[in-house]
Amino acid sequence: MRFLIIVWFLVSCHPNKNKLIDLNDLKFKTTDASEIFFKNIRKSYYEIEEIPESGIEMYRLKSDKELSTPLKPFIVYNWRQDFASIMFETQGINSESITLIFEKNEKQHKQIFGISFPKVQSYLAIRIYNALLDNEKIFIIIDNQKKEILRTENQREDFRITVFDFLRLVEMR
Repeated sequence: MRFLIIVWFLVSCHPNKNKLIDLNDLKFKTTDASEIFFKNIRKSYYEIEEIPESGIEMYRLKSDKELSTPLKPFIVYNWRQDFASIMFETQGINSESITLIFEKNEKQHKQIFGISFPKVQSYLAIRIYNALLDNEKIFIIIDNQKKEILRTENQREDFRITVFDFLRLVEMR
């Protein structure tokens, strides 16, 4: 009996890494517990840029420095407002909106995203995260050309890790 309780406890503490996120349920509020977990367990995997006068910390995954992709996610955490979001470093994108095409089994779905506001960028990150979990190919339109993004396993995994850590920070995982 004790063995079953221990196994149940260990399994219940492990978040499901393959569960799709409902965009309608997306949260941005952090808690003391989630902040402590992130700072004690996950922070060491990130390079940190601080803007102390604004109370903002930006976390960029250390392993994605060498990876070249037009959309590199990073976590923005405002400790004064207990607010976190995902934003993107955009390389080669010179507009306020982007067009992505999600493809699976020869079916395509095209979406246009504004990238001016942190919450909108977070929704974009979650949409891409869900596509990665669903094994979709993701293309971006840059200069009227379709270019696949997050092609390699390393790129996909670094993206997934950053978004997953954001989800933990806002207690959605």
